[in-house]
Amino acid sequence: MVTYVEYLKNILNHVVDSYEILENIEDKPGDLAKIEKEMLKINGFLKVVSRKIKITNFQIKLEMSY
Repeated sequence: MVTYVEYLKNILNHVVDSYEILENIEDKPGDLAKIEKEMLKINGFLKVVSRKIKITNFQIKLEMSY
């Protein structure tokens, strides 16, 4: 089973992969579509991470208050 930290690390690795693709973009036809695709992926991954962190922090705070 994947731990919470491994799960977040995997998502952040996807962000890094997309960033590396963006770094290596050259001025060729179709690159604009690549940029848009990778930026959408990064945005989606970051939304997932922020949602997971908020849910986890909320759950931890609830558990600590009991």
